Amino acid sequence: MNEARSSQRLPEDEGMERGRVLVVDEVRHTAYLMRFQLERAGYQVEVESDGDEVRARVEEFEPHAVILDVVLPGRSGLELCRELRRDFPDLRIMIHTGQGFESRRDESGWADADAHFTKPMSPQRLLRRLEALGVQPRIGAPVD
Repeated sequence: MNEARSSQRLPEDEGMERGRVLVVDEVRHTAYLMRFQLERAGYQVEVESDGDEVRARVEEFEPHAVILDVVLPGRSGLELCRELRRDFPDLRIMIHTGQGFESRRDESGWADADAHFTKPMSPQRLLRRLEALGVQPRIGAPVD
């Protein structure tokens, strides 16, 4: 299911590409909270809730990073992580999951992710994780 897309441009964005992030979570509140936090920091963000639609969204949106929930309708986040890593080797992938699922990190797919975190995560920590993976709010922007 395709969700509403962000086309908001900030005046200081002129001539500078914004870092693109695809947030994938079946819980709309969680996905839109992350979207709000990332957009406030300057990222361009799209949201997807259906695991079967993720690959098409990646091909269309061309994100610099994907934040994947483990549990999704359709295909699992771990299965998607393996596929995206294979087919888009430069894509930064973060896996996130609810409390209690962190014990599943020995399953295939976790190792293909660049980062893992347990929900909820503070906005500051989420931004630091993305920046540590080299995904900046504005491509070419100086790092504070």
